Amino acid sequence: MATLSQDRAQVRVDKAVTDGAITPAMRDWAFDLCSQNPDSFDTFLSKTGRPFAHISQSARRDRSAPERSTPAHGEAAEICAHMGIDPAKLAD
Repeated sequence: MATLSQDRAQVRVDKAVTDGAITPAMRDWAFDLCSQNPDSFDTFLSKTGRPFAHISQSARRDRSAPERSTPAHGEAAEICAHMGIDPAKLAD
């Protein structure tokens, strides 16, 4: 089996993480497999699908989400007042 260049293997592994095929914790293992045996890496990806897609989607959503504002009015502010909680603490 031909070995894959390290740069190309890194790109493929990063894409697999982004796509949700592997978790970030699997990066080192996936890099070793991809660089030493690209066909086995392709087989692995084809059989596993994207079981971790929710993780990468959640991470992207968290980075793009606007900052939470504190409840200045409404039910949340009323509940905070009754419980003696500073509404600013809810954003933490």
